[in-house]
Amino acid sequence: MELSQTVNKIINKSKRNQRQSSFFTVLNNPAATFLRSYLLKFNILEGTKGFVNSVIKSLESFVIMGDAYISRRRMKQL
Repeated sequence: MELSQTVNKIINKSKRNQRQSSFFTVLNNPAATFLRSYLLKFNILEGTKGFVNSVIKSLESFVIMGDAYISRRRMKQL
């Protein structure tokens, strides 16, 4: 299978599994991700390294959910 076919297959799969996002989830999901990572996965025991790791995961979640929210709003405008 060619690389372009593989990439197209991955893109189509991700479009089918797109998350529905609202303004509330854009704000709520990163906070929940931070708490889950920092407290439930015991990153609190790793000190500063665990805190930074949890913050980075929550920022990643914010970017993903924000992008999904903006994309969804743009699709509604078209």
